[in-house]
Amino acid sequence: MRAVAGRTLAFIDQQAPGAFDLLGTSHGGAIAMWVAALMAERGDRRLQRLILSAPANPWSPHGRILAPFVAQRPVSVALRSTLPRVSFAWGFFIRRLYANPDRMPSGTIEGYSAALAVERSWEYGFRVLETWLEDLEMLKTLLPTLADVPTLLVWGEADPAVYLESAEPLREYFRNCEYATLPGVGHLPYEEAPEEFNRIVTEFLRRPI
Repeated sequence: MRAVAGRTLAFIDQQAPGAFDLLGTSHGGAIAMWVAALMAERGDRRLQRLILSAPANPWSPHGRILAPFVAQRPVSVALRSTLPRVSFAWGFFIRRLYANPDRMPSGTIEGYSAALAVERSWEYGFRVLETWLEDLEMLKTLLPTLADVPTLLVWGEADPAVYLESAEPLREYFRNCEYATLPGVGHLPYEEAPEEFNRIVTEFLRRPI
């Protein structure tokens, strides 16, 4: 995660020389926290606010159990050779991220499937899993450096990927933290309930720091 955060920060350095807000979701939420920690390391104060939508974190039991299992070499080898070839099944796993798949926007499965079809995308995903627990434990040690960053946590109450119960221990690390949950919504609230998600985020960004 640190390497991905470093590349993300290099991109930010090129694109956002001034103050900015940072939003991350799921694995990207963990990366956003890593970026904030790297900026704190170097005394960079451009980051104004963090918006984290169901970010991967050290307290979500699903990831702590599933990631090490999938990263085991026999399992990993089997899945690496199988998953890229069963594109007909990708939609099943994508639908599972929604509490109500009927709210899935048109073209969602095609969009995510296009990314999964990119050569070596699966290789990258499995390499992320190999150091998943180690990276999350390191992130946990870095969280105190983010305590003063105004932060918004947004969670779907029916999130099947990063469990809602992990939000409470995470929010305790932030002194200025707003927390919003969306009933009957899964892991992708910005897609499943976009109007409500956008309202929550917009109201947060409009408040003075």
